[in-house]
Amino acid sequence: TAPVRCCPTAHADRGTHTARSMATVYPSEDSAREVLVRQMKALKNTVDKCASFAGMFAGFEAFIINAYVGQGVVADNIEIGIFILFLSFALNLFAATLALLGSVTLFNGFARPALLYIGRICILSCAGGSALFAIAFQFYISETPIMFGMKVAIYVISGILMSIIILVFGAVTYGTWREPKDNIAKIASELN
Repeated sequence: TAPVRCCPTAHADRGTHTARSMATVYPSEDSAREVLVRQMKALKNTVDKCASFAGMFAGFEAFIINAYVGQGVVADNIEIGIFILFLSFALNLFAATLALLGSVTLFNGFARPALLYIGRICILSCAGGSALFAIAFQFYISETPIMFGMKVAIYVISGILMSIIILVFGAVTYGTWREPKDNIAKIASELN
């Protein structure tokens, strides 16, 4: 039987399956439609979570930014931290808005495989916004009147935690790209 592409990110060496192998994963005759529906359900869950997370984060950052608006001269490190915080705020606002638009689009029944990229962009934007916030936080810490040893401990612990998050994010993303599509389809069908 002829190969069938099961997802928009399928490459020549993966993501294509024969109709027989897809039938074992998706037992109904209308398997291409079922694949799309499952993918869109997973995407809707993803964008809804991204909208909540990024919206909450953007609101928190707006509160911090508002505390510094209208103040006179601030220390250089605080000014750099505010600039990075603005970038983080913009990225989180972008992620929340894109996720909201993606969710509404899916809710209204418009489902296309190309929409799967919205979920990836939202996740990447949320991760980038969080990383920028952590960097901005380090600039604020440098201006606090605490002991040098405590500052170093905060820097080291923050660096380790952000490194773990980035490594986990990279490993999960890489693993998702390398995972056979049949396995992903089986798990997604059970979860959604």
